[in-house]
Amino acid sequence: NGAGNTITIDGIYPTYKGLFASSSGTIQNVKLVYSSGLSISNTVSHVFVGGFIGANTGTITDCSVEISGNIFINSDTTFAYEWSINGGFCGYNNGGIISNCSLTADNGSYTISGNHSSNGGFCGVNNGIIGLGCMITISGNIIIGRYYMGVIAAGTPTGNGGFCGRNGGSINSGCSATFNGSVFVHVTSDIYRGYIGSFVAYDYSGTYTNCSVSYNSTVTFKNKAD
Repeated sequence: NGAGNTITIDGIYPTYKGLFASSSGTIQNVKLVYSSGLSISNTVSHVFVGGFIGANTGTITDCSVEISGNIFINSDTTFAYEWSINGGFCGYNNGGIISNCSLTADNGSYTISGNHSSNGGFCGVNNGIIGLGCMITISGNIIIGRYYMGVIAAGTPTGNGGFCGRNGGSINSGCSATFNGSVFVHVTSDIYRGYIGSFVAYDYSGTYTNCSVSYNSTVTFKNKAD
């Protein structure tokens, strides 16, 4: 229990996992502040990357990430089977519960991309529950590209977006994505088929209740073939 305390990181965060690499327990009441931007770059396969946590099988409640400055989250592996999962808040929510958590970026650009990977602005892959008002708010321009991405949910083999990369679980109870800057969502694959959607780009038996996406500027969805 973080007891509502704030953790401030003054400088670019260099690791490829997250403040918490993984958790099967309970994390609550923690506020994480990146005061000079966030940069996570990974070239290792089968890795879960998140600004707050890499992989969650437990419970995370009432936690937040606030970022001032540019955000860059990237995973670039060589072969299709060397996948990784990347998210601004959580990389892989595997049967866990994330509730009343948020990611806010108040200025700077937001770039999230990967090669042979699943990427989302809030969560890379969700096979658990994300609910009770989890939200992402981006004030600067956002670029989301390459394989497996979606605005609220996207997936395999190729798709692009902004809240959660791929969803086979539940996203409910007022979860939202708000983009105040321009949004450019694209697939750069030459080989694999691509999925792009403003709410779901690729879904495998996931459920959604009272979710929303708000664009307050221009938004562009582009496939490699376009």
